[in-house]
This record gives sequence, C-alpha cells and structure tokens, in this order.
Amino acid sequence: MDLWTDDADRTRQFRMRAEHNDMFADAGDGPLDLTITFLDISQPVAIETPPAKETTPIADQAQEN
Repeated sequence: MDLWTDDADRTRQFRMRAEHNDMFADAGDGPLDLTITFLDISQPVAIETPPAKETTPIADQAQEN
C-alpha cells in the first residue's frame, strides 16, 4: 500500500496492490491494482443521493466475501 500526502498532510493519492483480489467479489480473482487520486480538496461539490434500491450497505458486501 502506498500513500501520498501534501504539505498539509492530506491524502492526495492512495494505491493498493495485491496478488489476489479478495476485496471485490465482482472483480474476479486476479490481481488487484487500485489507485485513488484526490483532486480539488476543500472545494464545494454537489452530491445527489441515489435511490435506496440502487445502494447496498457495505456490511452486506463484506459478508459476501
């Protein structure tokens, strides 16, 4: 796992790699290479909540694995 931070110690990028994907059931069982980059930190955003029927509680996802 790699983590990049800025001068204010805020996470700017996160990378996780693994030989086998045990975290995301829908992605298959091959290797995992996940990178998340955080842009425009502290900027206002507009977020629309999806309908409940289009969401899954994260605890349910964990139990499936």
